[in-house]
Amino acid sequence: MSHAGLESLPFFSETDIAGVLTWDPLIDTMERALVSLSAGEVEQPVRQMVPVPGRDAIIAAMPAVGEAMAVKVVTLFHENAGTGLPTHQAVI
Repeated sequence: MSHAGLESLPFFSETDIAGVLTWDPLIDTMERALVSLSAGEVEQPVRQMVPVPGRDAIIAAMPAVGEAMAVKVVTLFHENAGTGLPTHQAVI
């Protein structure tokens, strides 16, 4: 089933984000987000971390709900350290 405007989610690479994000507005936005969290206006449960069987790895989900909602999913592969492969990979 398709819904108008929701055929696919956009994907923004690290390069895409770095090209439009600047520190001052980011710091202001993070400050507002943390104030909202402290005021109880945002639900942010403890991250769910699941070990990957047979690997020195973890997958974690970090949901948050406020005026908007999002989930950050992260994989952590300790064994990739020093191999040229990333140890952390994430999608928000």
